Amino acid sequence: MKYFNMVYSFIIGVIFVFGTFHPARCDQGGPIPNTLIENVAAYEKMYDDIEFDATYAMRWDNESMHWRPSEYISSIDDTMHIVYQGKKYRFESKGSTKNLRGETTRQSEIVACDGFKTISLIDGKLTNIVQDRVETPSLLHPHSLLFHWNFFYFPLSLYLQGKDALMRHPQAGAYRDENYKLEYIGKEYVQGLECVKIRDSSGETDESKEEYEYSIFWLAIQRNYIPVKKVSYSFDYSKTEPCQIARVERFEEISPGLWIPTEVKSSLYSVHGRLQGKMTHSQDDTITIKNIRLHPDRPDVVFEKIDIPEDAYIYHIKDGKIVKSEHKDVKPRDPRRISPIAHYLLIGAPAIAIVAYLIYRFKPRNPIKIHPD
Repeated sequence: MKYFNMVYSFIIGVIFVFGTFHPARCDQGGPIPNTLIENVAAYEKMYDDIEFDATYAMRWDNESMHWRPSEYISSIDDTMHIVYQGKKYRFESKGSTKNLRGETTRQSEIVACDGFKTISLIDGKLTNIVQDRVETPSLLHPHSLLFHWNFFYFPLSLYLQGKDALMRHPQAGAYRDENYKLEYIGKEYVQGLECVKIRDSSGETDESKEEYEYSIFWLAIQRNYIPVKKVSYSFDYSKTEPCQIARVERFEEISPGLWIPTEVKSSLYSVHGRLQGKMTHSQDDTITIKNIRLHPDRPDVVFEKIDIPEDAYIYHIKDGKIVKSEHKDVKPRDPRRISPIAHYLLIGAPAIAIVAYLIYRFKPRNPIKIHPD
């Protein structure tokens, strides 16, 4: 009995030591748990009925851009208004873009989607009418804010399921050509929050090729599994130093137990700076969210119509192909009205024929030939 107690105490001690100081060790290197995917999907649905304003600001570091053409973008500033109601959404944005010469251009975008058809108006000139639900690249979702720079047009929960599931999404885009792999690492505290740690690696389409980039991101458990930090590595840049770090700076509890990021920052690091032995930012981005309102209950017309200018170019798109194009200020022609070209031909052709006939009629037939002596 004495020896049994000693062995039992030893086993309990081992479990206590390893269980206390390494709670996630037994979970490292495994597949993404189904319970995690289900939790993320359940929380994503809680943001299906929400309305908010947002701003987006991008700044390039002038020192790291001295070698770039003067037409290159140096800053972008956008203000946005977004409404979600189930599968329906409306997106409006206005902003400005400045290049290295200090020249400023204005941009705007309005998108209305009723869940089945998407109408967009870009810069007040170009209109796309798509017979499907598609999302504009500028759209913001709480669970994918840290992926905003990665052409992420689908739910995070779907991405966590792996490539086979993602390929069924109509906006998988460039991810169709990547052999990405997700790995559940364990749990860590990041920015004072208990998080689930995920490793995301990317390789060539051929699975025999080695990975060329990877990222680590952390989902905050107490913040509805919203990613709170993302660190990315590109082997063209460095295998040990990150090329980009994105993080949530501030959360707001908009309802008991429901959180949303209200400030997100991303820093892209300069290859030029790294060659000089220092970590310098080549690009800094900031997204802010404010004036948040749950269950906006907007009328259907908000998601069905956009005021299209008279001079807009309109493209009708179905199954990813343009099936019809039109220009609104070009009026249908009256079939009874003769076009100017036809009018001139009708008048001019007989006159030309008469002149040609007269020349032919009175032209000498046997001209006198003069022979030299």
